[in-house]
Amino acid sequence: MNEEKIKKIVEMANNGFADAQYRLAICYLNGIGVSQNNELAISWLDKAAAQNYTEAQYLLGIFCCNGIIIPKDENRAAFLFGLATVKGHAGAFYNLGVCHFRGIGIEKK
Repeated sequence: MNEEKIKKIVEMANNGFADAQYRLAICYLNGIGVSQNNELAISWLDKAAAQNYTEAQYLLGIFCCNGIIIPKDENRAAFLFGLATVKGHAGAFYNLGVCHFRGIGIEKK
């Protein structure tokens, strides 16, 4: 990704566009057009997730559930999966089902 595209994504992310915040997080996670930086990636994912950006909620849920990049937090993982299911995210439905089945982050039913 070229520098001009990154600058535009950064500008849009700073202006509160959730899609740009998610895309910038992915860039930081993978070092695409920017230096790889997990801390900034999580910060941008949090911002996008707070605006109900489904993919950000799901990815943060995966990270929380497995302790990837951030400390393991099964309660937050189940919560984030639940939020992502509201917009029909198939992976979130599956993972929330696993949480219910195994009693991960929620009371086992």
